[in-house]
Amino acid sequence: MGLLVIAVVLALIGVAGLAAGAADDNSKDSKSAGSATTTTTELSTDTSSPLVTASVPSTGVTTTTRKTTATTKASTGTTQAPLAACASTAGAGNPGGPKAPAVGTYSYVSCTSDDKVNVVVSAGNSNGGVTRRDIEAQSQLGNITAHDAFGGNGAVQERATIKAFGFTLDCDWAPDITEYPANLAVGTSWSADSQCNLGNGAKIHATGTSKITGVATFTVGGTAVTVWVIDETKKLVITAPNRPPSNFSSTGTKLYDPSRGITVHEKAVSEASGAVTQPPTTTEIRITSLTPKA
Repeated sequence: MGLLVIAVVLALIGVAGLAAGAADDNSKDSKSAGSATTTTTELSTDTSSPLVTASVPSTGVTTTTRKTTATTKASTGTTQAPLAACASTAGAGNPGGPKAPAVGTYSYVSCTSDDKVNVVVSAGNSNGGVTRRDIEAQSQLGNITAHDAFGGNGAVQERATIKAFGFTLDCDWAPDITEYPANLAVGTSWSADSQCNLGNGAKIHATGTSKITGVATFTVGGTAVTVWVIDETKKLVITAPNRPPSNFSSTGTKLYDPSRGITVHEKAVSEASGAVTQPPTTTEIRITSLTPKA
């Protein structure tokens, strides 16, 4: 899923204290993650994201979390993207199938605020005709890395690693999640239904649907890019013993450049209920450069 989802996953992990007891000698961090103080915090992340991503992978999501001691959102000191820079036009042709993104750091900026997020792509263990990438989205709450494989099956997320509040959780998807099938065309649709165990009975269940609805042209730094227009629905349910489920859902559209393996623009409406609540919130972001920083 996109970075929009990643931001909320990190918030939910922190609130529910899902790592409590994951390592018995890490009780101090677990207690902090489950603090009873409730404050409102502005998150900064996007993904191409990890669950059905994502990636990832959002920026400027407002959610409610019990793990924050500060109530003032820190400014990133960046300038928001002009609305014109977030607009696309009708495109034509076939942008192609998914390819592994280049290694480096990609930056995204919100179209409605001064928030930004970095996504760091590293080379994974590639073999047998499969190219792997570790795609890490960084946020104020922590980082989440999607471990993706690119090959004959398209782009597949095999697992995700979540680092937040002093602990690390490994989410090994069963089954693996198809982010993009190998062959893409207008009308192509796919879905996800997977889950992973976080330890001590805690689980994440991810479902979603994706459909290519058209082709568009999006300009990044003066370069016009032909992209797929993909409509998505996503849902996460996080459960843990003796706690109510945390439910997150979003509906949105993203522009995906398969030749570079990156999302160049994403807009979605998300909401959360259960252990964490978030009213419907609209988030819109765009990439700032097609060339990652080394």
